[in-house]
Amino acid sequence: MMKATDINIDKDDTILYIKMEGEDYYRMYYSKAELIRLIDEACSENDLRVGRMTRELEMERDTNARRREWLQKQKKRAGVLDSASFDDVWEEALQALIHCRRNEIDYHYSDGNN
Repeated sequence: MMKATDINIDKDDTILYIKMEGEDYYRMYYSKAELIRLIDEACSENDLRVGRMTRELEMERDTNARRREWLQKQKKRAGVLDSASFDDVWEEALQALIHCRRNEIDYHYSDGNN
């Protein structure tokens, strides 16, 4: 069993420095109170991160729900099944617009509010 040849404690009594027999360096140990403080600090920081990530996830879910709701509403107004691919609906709408422009047909887009 090794014996300590020198023991020092920092001025705040938070870190214990121990020099063991046959070693030319000090080993550093935290006091129980300091370990608890460091753990509490790390937990608080993690709690803040988790809280921030939870809020961001909730905002993303809300944004996605509003997008889905808007898209469903627009598909319903256009008489398109909700299961229809937006890419297909968009392609068809663009083709109709191109046709109107080429044939100088008057067109008007309405989002339902005007």
